[in-house]
Amino acid sequence: TITASPGLRALVVLMTLATFAIGVIQVLIKPILLPTVSTAEMGVVETVAATGMLVGAALVTAWKSARPTTLLAAGLAGTGAAMALVPLGPGAWWVAACGFLTFACLPLSQAGAEVLVRTQVDNTRQARTWGTISLVTQMGYLVAYLCSGVLVDHVLQPLLEPGRSLSTSVGAVVGIGPGRGAALLVGLMGAVMALVALTVRLQRHRLTSPQ
Repeated sequence: TITASPGLRALVVLMTLATFAIGVIQVLIKPILLPTVSTAEMGVVETVAATGMLVGAALVTAWKSARPTTLLAAGLAGTGAAMALVPLGPGAWWVAACGFLTFACLPLSQAGAEVLVRTQVDNTRQARTWGTISLVTQMGYLVAYLCSGVLVDHVLQPLLEPGRSLSTSVGAVVGIGPGRGAALLVGLMGAVMALVALTVRLQRHRLTSPQ
């Protein structure tokens, strides 16, 4: 069913990229903050960020008349923008606000993706198709969990140490020292999410085509 539909194939690829980006922020929010905050403050930041999901659910209800591609693109764009802002501001509350916005936008993209799948798949194949799509797309999380730490520790963080190649140019924007490599990677993943959102917008007719 998935391979027979260009729309479903494209959706699976796009949502796998999106879950990869979200997996990165899930892994790196602690390394970003722990160099500068206590564990108690870290817990508060995570709680504030997580409550964004409740707001996002309310947004889905309020925007229920929107087209699924609009929900998907808006959710991805909002998530990407919030993630891109993470490395640009200092302090725990800045990260908490960005995390809140990130997770507030996620339900929009999840709702849009689910509607796109369910409207293109025959009722007798819904469970198998949705289960397979979930399995494939959530591999993005696994890849993010495996490689985020390696990319930060061995690539980005060393480049942001004082006296290194990125410490003057990029470091002037995102800062240097512990945790800033992690913040930079989250910001880069935000740019990836924005590109995914743009692709959804440009390919909206293809995503809604059953054949």
